[in-house]
Amino acid sequence: MVYPNNSTVGEAASTCLDMLANSYQSCRLGRHTRGGGSEVYQDGLVPVQIPDSRPDIVFDNYRETCEELGLSRHAFVDQLLTQFLSGSQIPVQGTRPTNNVVIYMVDPFNDEALLPHYCAAFAVFVDSYALRAKRAGISYEAELILQIVPLDFLVKCDQITIPPPKAYSSLAFEVYNRCSAAARTSRSMPSPHASASAVQLAKPVPKAVDFRLNSQPPADLLADDPSLHLAYSWEPDEQWLSCAWTDNLGTLQWNAVYCLGYRRLDFYDAFSETVEEILDTTKDMLQPANLPWRLYIVKDGPLQQRELAVWQTQSNSEFYQRQVTTTILVVDSDPPLSLRPGRGPVQLPQLSAALPVTPLATSPQVMTPDQSSPAASHTPLRTAAQQPATPSATGFTENDPSARLIDVVSETWTMISPLPIQDPYISTPHLASITISGYLLKRAGPDERDGLLTLGVSLVSGDLSSSKSEAVAEKKHEKLLIEVLKMYSDLATLARLRGTEDRRTGVLPWHVAAARKGRDAVRLSMTWGEREESNIGS
Repeated sequence: MVYPNNSTVGEAASTCLDMLANSYQSCRLGRHTRGGGSEVYQDGLVPVQIPDSRPDIVFDNYRETCEELGLSRHAFVDQLLTQFLSGSQIPVQGTRPTNNVVIYMVDPFNDEALLPHYCAAFAVFVDSYALRAKRAGISYEAELILQIVPLDFLVKCDQITIPPPKAYSSLAFEVYNRCSAAARTSRSMPSPHASASAVQLAKPVPKAVDFRLNSQPPADLLADDPSLHLAYSWEPDEQWLSCAWTDNLGTLQWNAVYCLGYRRLDFYDAFSETVEEILDTTKDMLQPANLPWRLYIVKDGPLQQRELAVWQTQSNSEFYQRQVTTTILVVDSDPPLSLRPGRGPVQLPQLSAALPVTPLATSPQVMTPDQSSPAASHTPLRTAAQQPATPSATGFTENDPSARLIDVVSETWTMISPLPIQDPYISTPHLASITISGYLLKRAGPDERDGLLTLGVSLVSGDLSSSKSEAVAEKKHEKLLIEVLKMYSDLATLARLRGTEDRRTGVLPWHVAAARKGRDAVRLSMTWGEREESNIGS
C-alpha cells in the first residue's frame, strides 16, 4: 500500500491490510497476503515523502516511489519466481503467475479530477516492473491491479475512523472482482476473457428439449444457443470509444477503450477500423466456434445510419463462415415514457349529520344503536366456529422447500410499445430507423409511491430473413425484443450486485453500465489533460 509518509496513516494502512485479509478469509475469497519487503519497504507498506501539499509535487513523488518499487530487488518479481521454483514449476513462455498483485494507493485529496495522476504513477510502476522481470530472465508477467483508497477511509483529522466490517467486505469484493481469473486457477491457461467476479447468474432451466430426429444432433440437448452481449458508447465527434462484453450469466467479462485518432476530419473511417478490431475480439470470445451463437450489439444512445451500415458490413465480413446471428439495438436511459406515482387513495369527505340519508332500495334498513347506550357496550362473543382462522406461528418458521425469497425492489416488468422510441417533433434524418421498441420497468423503491424506473430498448436490425410476410416478421420482432428485455433484466440485476449500478435505482444492464462508466472515465481524463495543457501554456 502506497501512502503519504505519516506514522498515523502508516498504522491505519497496516490495520486496513489486516482487516482486508480477515474479510477475504471470512468471505471465502481466497488469500490476501502482504507483499515482500526490503530495507526500504516492510510488510507491504510503501511510504511516500510529501514535503509540500501541492498536487504536482505530491504526484511527482508518487511516480518516483512507484518506479523504485517496480525496480526493487526484493519486489514481487523475485517473490513470484521463488514461488515457482519452490513448487517445482519452471516458468516457461505462455505460463501465467499464480497470484494477482494489487497496488493500493491512498488518495489524500479525494478529488476525481486527480485520478489520472494515480493512473500515471501506476503506469510507471508497470513499466518498471516489466523491466525488472526482463532483467531477471522471467518470461511472464504477473497480473497487476490498481486500487485507489481514499484517505478518509483510513484516518480523519477531526474524529476516530473505524470503518465497519461491511465496508471492508465491500472493498474485498471490489478487489476480488477486478482480479484476473487466470491467476486463480491452474496452469491450464483459461480464457483471458473469463470473468473473475464473485457474483454470477445461475443457469436458467431450458425452455424445451428438442427430440426431433436430425442428421447432426446437438452436443447438449439441454443447452440453448449461447449468447454474447456487446455494448459500446460513442458519439460521432468523440475521439474515444468504450466497449464492454458479457454473456447471459456473467461468466465472460471484458472492457476496452479504443482511440479513434486525433483531429481527424471523418471519424467514421477510424470507426470502421475500430469496429473491425472489436469484432476480432468478439470472435475470440465466441468459443466453441462450431456452436450457433447469438450476438447482441447495443449502443448507449441514438444510432446513426452510417454506424449501422458499418456494423452490418463488418459483421457479415467477419462471421460469414460461422453460425452467428447478429442483432443490433439501442438503449435510452431517459425514454419519453415516465411512470410517476399516484396521489394515493381518494378520501371522500364525511357527510354531516344534518344531511338526509337515503337508504338503497335493494338493501334493508339496519338500525345502529347509539354508541353511548348501554347496549352498545355489550357485544355478543363469537362462537369457536365463527372465529377467523389464525395462521399458526410455526408455519412461518418451518423450512418450506418450495418457498422463495424475492426482493421487491428488484421486481421488473417488460412492455412492448406499438410506436418506436423517437421524438416525432425532432427531425432525425441521419438516425437509423427503429423497427420496434420496448421498455424495461423496475420499481424505484419498496413503496408503491416511489414509482417505476424505465429503460427504453429498441430493435434496429435483426436476422429475420426467413419471414415470408410482414405480419410474421412483426411477430418475430416482438418475440425477439421480449427475449432481449428479459436478458437485460437479469444483467441489470448483475450490475446492481456487482456495484456497477446503484443497488436500488440501477436499471442499466451490466455491459451498458460498464461501457458508460468507461466513457465517463475517458472524458474525465481528457478534461484533466486539457486543463494541464492550459496550465503549461499559461
